[in-house]
Amino acid sequence: MLAASIERISSDVKIIDAYKDNLSTKELSKHIENYKPDIVGITVLMDQYAEAGHMTAKIAKEVSKKIITVLGGVYATANPKRAAKDKNLDYIVVGEGEYVFQQLIGYYSGACDLPDRGICFRKNGTDELDDRGHASFIKNLDTLPKPAYHLIDFLSYANQLNSRKSVDQPGSYPYARIVTSRGCPEKCSFCQVPSLQGSYFRARTPDHVCDEIEWLKKEYGIKALMFDDDNMYTNPKRSKALFKRMIERGLTIPWTSIATAVFRLDTELIDLMVKSGCSYIDIAIESGTERITRDIVLKPLDFDQAKNMVKYAQSKGIFVAANFIIGFPTETWEEIRQTINFAEEIKVDYAKIFIAIPLRNTEMYDLAEKTNSLIMDPLDAETMWTVGVLSNLNIGQQMI
Repeated sequence: MLAASIERISSDVKIIDAYKDNLSTKELSKHIENYKPDIVGITVLMDQYAEAGHMTAKIAKEVSKKIITVLGGVYATANPKRAAKDKNLDYIVVGEGEYVFQQLIGYYSGACDLPDRGICFRKNGTDELDDRGHASFIKNLDTLPKPAYHLIDFLSYANQLNSRKSVDQPGSYPYARIVTSRGCPEKCSFCQVPSLQGSYFRARTPDHVCDEIEWLKKEYGIKALMFDDDNMYTNPKRSKALFKRMIERGLTIPWTSIATAVFRLDTELIDLMVKSGCSYIDIAIESGTERITRDIVLKPLDFDQAKNMVKYAQSKGIFVAANFIIGFPTETWEEIRQTINFAEEIKVDYAKIFIAIPLRNTEMYDLAEKTNSLIMDPLDAETMWTVGVLSNLNIGQQMI
C-alpha cells in the first residue's frame, strides 16, 4: 500500500521482505548497498519486534549516512518517543502512512513541505524533537490505489499461508488477503486498534472492494480470499451490501473471516456470507464470565446470542473457530476455569486460548500497571511490558 502510494512520484521503488527471505544482516546490507536508495522506509508490527527496526536503521546508515531512514507501522505509532531515541532514524511516521510518506518523499524531491501531522523527527540533528502528532485518518479509503503486488513475487506469498498447519488457512490457493475497512468503535480493553486506526469506522464501497477482487482473480488467478479487517461487521448493513454485490457480480469465491464480531451477526448476514463463499469464521469471545466480559474486556457480548449464531453458522456449513483469553488483571483461577468450560459449552469447531498480553495505549495496560500485574525486566525498564506477562500470585500458586 505504501509503495503504491508513492510510485507516481518516485522514479524507482523496491520492496525488501527480510523476514520472508530470511536475510542475514550482511545480506540485507548488501541489498541496500546494491540498490543505493535515497530513502529507506522500515515497518515494524509491534513493540515486541522493535529491535529489528533499529537494526535495520543502523544497517542503512552504515551503508551510507546520506540515506534518509523512516520508521512506520504499529511500533512507530504506539511508541514514537521510544523509537525517536534512535539517532539512526530520521523520521517516525505516526498513524496511517500512505499520505504522510507520500508527502515526505515529495519534500525530498522539492515538490512539497513536510507533513503538518503524522511525523516525529529530530530538529537539525539535535535531541529536540518536532512531534507533529498522529496523522489524520484517511476518511475515503476508495481514494487509495490497489496494492503494488507487482513489486513482489506475489504468488510466492499467495500459494502458502505459512510453514505450519492452521485452521486459519484459506479455502484454496492461490489466495489473497484483503482489507475492506479501517477503525473499530468497540472498546475492548486489550486492543490497540482504536489508538492506531481510530474508533471511527471507515469502509470502502462494495464496488471498490469487488473491483479489487476482480483484479486479483484476473491478474493473479486467486481462488480464495482472507478478509483481514479488524471488524468488517461493524456496520452489518454495509457488510450485507458487500456480500450481495459479490454475488451480483459473480465474485463468489471461498473466503474466510479471521476477526469476526459475533455480536454483530444475524441469520440474514450469515446467509449472505455463505452465498458469497464464506467457509470459515473466527469469532472473538475472549472470556466465559460476565464479570471479566463486562468490567475487564469491555466487550458488548451476549453469551446466548453467541451460542445461537455459532449453531446457525455451523448449520449452514461454516467452520467456526473462537478466541479466548486467560490471565486478565484481577482474573481468578475459578474465572479461568469458567472460560475454559464455556469454550466447550459453546460447541465451536475449534477453540484458541491465548495468554493476555498488555499492549501499550490500551485500558488493559493501564489496569495491569494499576494492579501491579506486570513482571518487570530489571535490565530494561523501558521495554518491561514487551516481555512482561500478567502476574497473579493466587493463580500461579494454584496452577503449581
